[in-house]
Amino acid sequence: MPSFQTKRPVPYGPQAMVDLVADVEAYPQFLPLCDSLTVLSRSAAEPGIETIVARMGVGYGPLQESFTSRITINRKSNSIDLVTEADRESEAAIIEVIHRAFPTESLGSSSPFRGPWPAWRRRTGR
Repeated sequence: MPSFQTKRPVPYGPQAMVDLVADVEAYPQFLPLCDSLTVLSRSAAEPGIETIVARMGVGYGPLQESFTSRITINRKSNSIDLVTEADRESEAAIIEVIHRAFPTESLGSSSPFRGPWPAWRRRTGR
């Protein structure tokens, strides 16, 4: 699954950065190509932990797209977890491929990892 990670020093503390990222309604004001943002739901699992589901519209000229994200803000640990609709769809597709390749019926009691390998071993002699 594609991913991107980078580290850059910023002149702000962790709390200020969490506050910036948590202010999702302000994204269209400062994020390039962000045309709109609508908060679909907001809930607090416990004090200091908030989950926001938002739909963001992005675009450049005639190219427009929107996606839904679940953002979990943990102010206790100054962390943010962001999962997009595309992440969930990709994960579901990967799990589906794994289930087709290794159906539960092929799991044997003698080995926790049974599947197509025994036939492959017989053909290759390994």
